[in-house]
Amino acid sequence: MTENQELIFALDIGTRSVIGVVGYAEKNGLHVLAIEREDHGTRAMIDGQIQDIGLVASAAAAVRERLEKKVGQPLHAVCVAAAGRSLKTQRAEYEIILPDSQSIDSDLIARLETGAINRAEQAFDENGDESDRLYYLVGYSVTGYELDHYPMSTLLDHRGQQLKASVIATFLPSEVVESLCTAMRKAGLEVASLTLEPIAAMNLIIPAQLRLLNLALVDIGAGTSDIAVSQDGSVIGYTMATVAGDEITETLMKQYLLDFDTAEQVKLAISAGEEITFCDILGIEHCMSSEEVAKATEQAARVLSQEICAGVRILNGKAPSALFLVGGGSQLAKLREYVEQEMEMEPSRVAVGSANLRNLVWTEEAYDLKSPDLATPLGIALSAAQQLTGSGLQILINGRRANLFRSERLSVRDVLMMNGYRYRDFIGRSGRSVAFTLDGERRVIRGTQSIPAELMRNGETANLSDFVHAGDNISFVPAVAGHDAIVVLRDLIPELSNEIVWVEDKQMYIGLVARVNGEFVPNDTVIVSGDEVETFQVQTLDDFVSVYELETPVMRNGKVCSGEMLLEPEDHIVCGEIAVSHGKLEENWHEMGTNSTENSSKAMQGEESAEQVSVSAAQQAEANPQTLHVVLNDQSLELPLTAQRPVYHLMDLLEHTNIDFQNLTQEVCLEINGQEASFQQRLYVGDHVHIYERPRETGF
Repeated sequence: MTENQELIFALDIGTRSVIGVVGYAEKNGLHVLAIEREDHGTRAMIDGQIQDIGLVASAAAAVRERLEKKVGQPLHAVCVAAAGRSLKTQRAEYEIILPDSQSIDSDLIARLETGAINRAEQAFDENGDESDRLYYLVGYSVTGYELDHYPMSTLLDHRGQQLKASVIATFLPSEVVESLCTAMRKAGLEVASLTLEPIAAMNLIIPAQLRLLNLALVDIGAGTSDIAVSQDGSVIGYTMATVAGDEITETLMKQYLLDFDTAEQVKLAISAGEEITFCDILGIEHCMSSEEVAKATEQAARVLSQEICAGVRILNGKAPSALFLVGGGSQLAKLREYVEQEMEMEPSRVAVGSANLRNLVWTEEAYDLKSPDLATPLGIALSAAQQLTGSGLQILINGRRANLFRSERLSVRDVLMMNGYRYRDFIGRSGRSVAFTLDGERRVIRGTQSIPAELMRNGETANLSDFVHAGDNISFVPAVAGHDAIVVLRDLIPELSNEIVWVEDKQMYIGLVARVNGEFVPNDTVIVSGDEVETFQVQTLDDFVSVYELETPVMRNGKVCSGEMLLEPEDHIVCGEIAVSHGKLEENWHEMGTNSTENSSKAMQGEESAEQVSVSAAQQAEANPQTLHVVLNDQSLELPLTAQRPVYHLMDLLEHTNIDFQNLTQEVCLEINGQEASFQQRLYVGDHVHIYERPRETGF
C-alpha cells in the first residue's frame, strides 16, 4: 500500500452480526488488510431490516474501533449495502427506430437505456400495491440488446436502424436506505457508497467474466435469502425468499424449549459433528449428538431448501448450470444436500462458498476468505474498489452527498436516479393536447411546452450520459411539465348562449346552443379529447321542436303559438301527451304552426269538457305568460311561476280555500277536472280544481 492510496472500509450490517472489512483497491480487485466481527447483543435487526438504530450503531462503532487499531488509521467513510428483503424488480423493453441506418454512439445507447428504464418505472408504478411508500430506483441491468432484430452484446459503433434494449430495474423503499444511513451517522461514520447485498455478493462470487454462464447465487442470511441469476453475460434477475437461518433457530427453540441465543449456539454446533450440551429454559441440561439435533431440524431445513429452489426457478425457469450457496445460513448441516435433491442437480454443481476469489489478495491468516459468511462484506468492499469513484467515493448533488448503489461505471443519469429523480425529471412532458371536432371539423388545442431541466457538472453544462468521477459536483434542476390544455365551451364559442326555458321541470337551452356527444350542455362545460361538439340556433318554437326532437303538439306559457313565435328566457313549454291532455291541441298546432291545417276546426267542436275549459283558460293566461292559470272551486286563480317555483301541486292550493284544516269535522274531497285526485298531483294550465268538505259516511 502506498501513501496516496485510500483505505476502503466496508460494513455488512447483517441480521445477526456486523462484519467489517478494510482494504485498498488493487489493479485487478481488492487487497484485504483486516476483518472484524461484532454480534448484535439482542435482535436489533429482524429479517434484514434495522429495528433498533442505536444498537446497530453501537455494533458498527465497535467494529470500526478494532479495525482502526489494526490498520493504524482513522476510518470515517464507510461502504455499506442495503438488504434485499424489500427489493423489488421490474422488467421492461424500449425500442428506437432511426429514419436511416446510422452509426450508434454512446449518447444514442444512453437514450435507449433511459427509455427502457422509464418503461420500467411506469410499469412499477402501475403494478405497485404500496402506493404510500416511496421507492428509489437503485440500479438496473441491461439484459439484452437487439439491432435490426438480431441479438447483440453491445451496440456501440455498430450501424443499424432498429434498436432495442431490455432491462431489469431494481427498486428499494426509501426507509431502508434512510435507517441504514442514520445508523452509520450515529456510529460516527459517513456513508460513502451504498450497494445492494445481492449485487455485492454477486460481484465477488460470480464476477462479470463468469456471467456468460447460467449461474445462480443464493445468499442465506439469518432473516432472508437473496437470490441472483446470471446468463448470457448479464444478471437476468434478483429475488428474495422470506425464509433463512432464523427458521432453523426457531425450530430448535420450540423443539427443546430454548431461548433464542442458546438455540443459535446449538445451530452453529451442529456442523461441528460433535456432542452438543445445552440447558433449556427450565434449567435442565441436555447432551446429545449433532446428528440427533440435525434430525430435529430436518423438516425446517427442507422447507428452506424448497423456498430457495422455488426462487431460483422463478428467475431461471430451470436448474442453472451451477449454484453457489453463501452467507452464514448456508453452513447448515445437510442444506447443500437438500438443495441438490430439490433442484435435481449433480453434487459437483452445488457449492458452498467460492473457490474462485481472483479479485482478492490477503495479507493475514486470521480469516478464511472462502468462508461463506464473508461473501457479502468482501463483496461490498470489492464493489467499492471497482467503482470509478474510488477515491473517497464522494459525489455531490446540489451540495449534498449522493447515495451510490452500483459497482460499474456510473453516468450522471445513474447517480440522479439512485437519489430519487425519475425519468420525468429529465425530459419534461409537454402539456396534453385536447383533440375534438366542432361541427364536423377537427380541432386541436395544444398544452403548454415544458421547461427543460438544467444540468451542470463541476460548473459546466453536462449530459445525462456523461460518466462521473470522484469529487464531482452535480447541479440539477428538474424539468417542469407543461400545463395540459383546458377547453371550456364558452371560451371556444364566445357567442354560446346560457339562456334557458322550462319543459315541465327540466331546463333546456335556447339561442346558440351546443351539443356534446349527443347531449345538450351548458356553456361552462369542459371539452375532453374525442368529444364531438355541434352547435345549433334555437330562436323559434319550430327551431326548438326540431333541434330537441320534441313531440308535438306544443304549448308555450299555457297557450297555443305559431311555430315562428320567438322564444323568450324562462318560457314554460308543454309538449306531447301532456299538451294533448290539457287542450286537445294537436290539430290546432298543425293549423297554426305546422304543415297540416286539414279538419282543425273539427277537433275543437263537441261537448264542453274539462280539456276544452283548459284551452279557454290557457287563452286567458296569454296576457301574463309568467303565471299558471287554474280554476279553483269555479274561481280563476293566477299562480306566479319563477325559476325557484316552476311547478305547482294540488296541496299548494289548500291555503286558497276557506277550509280550517286544523279543526276538521268533515271529510275533505279533492278533484281535478272532475276526477278524484291526491295532494301530490301536479297542476297544469287550465286545470279545474275542486277542494270541498262533505259529511263523513257512517255505517254499522
